[in-house]
Amino acid sequence: MNIKFLSSVTLLLLAACEQTLAPSNDAVDIETFTKLLERTFETAPDNAENNIRDRRVRVEAQALDGYWFYTQLNTGAERKLYRQRLSHITLSEDETAIVQKTYGFNTPEDYVDGWKNPDKFAAVTPDDFKSYFQAGCEQIWTPDSKGGWVGYVDPKTCIISSKRRNKDIRIESEGYLREDIYRTNERGYEMDMTFLWGTKPGEMIDLFPVK
Repeated sequence: MNIKFLSSVTLLLLAACEQTLAPSNDAVDIETFTKLLERTFETAPDNAENNIRDRRVRVEAQALDGYWFYTQLNTGAERKLYRQRLSHITLSEDETAIVQKTYGFNTPEDYVDGWKNPDKFAAVTPDDFKSYFQAGCEQIWTPDSKGGWVGYVDPKTCIISSKRRNKDIRIESEGYLREDIYRTNERGYEMDMTFLWGTKPGEMIDLFPVK
């Protein structure tokens, strides 16, 4: 009888351990990441080479499920418009990473400084945008031990057709996101991985949260 009792207790303990080791709740992981993402970042005033303002705002539209963000980059002293993107943030299938897929608006001029008119974002539907890159160009974010997230676009899988160069090229991008900093870079390569343009290998551009 005692042996049966101990066996039952052991099974219960093992089951409890399995539950403890199970992946954390999806929404909790995504919320942690999106709270860090939904901010405005700028390069330091003494950065003479790069003058960037990167603003990210949540897009909450009835026609869109999940987590969507509008990103706008302005550069130079005059803060000229440089880039607009729409990102969809999801959890990877194995629940160990965040997947960021990028889209572009069909009429991006309609969404410049869109945070000033939230109704524009609220009315967005899937018909208003299309995938900016093909499959394989998603940025994959994984948490580190310092409360930050490491992001990566792999040039082995991210291949785009460059209209400017009239050929296929590989794209690589690295990112690091934490409460106190956002670091990023982007590079283009020939198909044989010969460097073409962008941030030099090993270098990052540092941006800091605007308070």
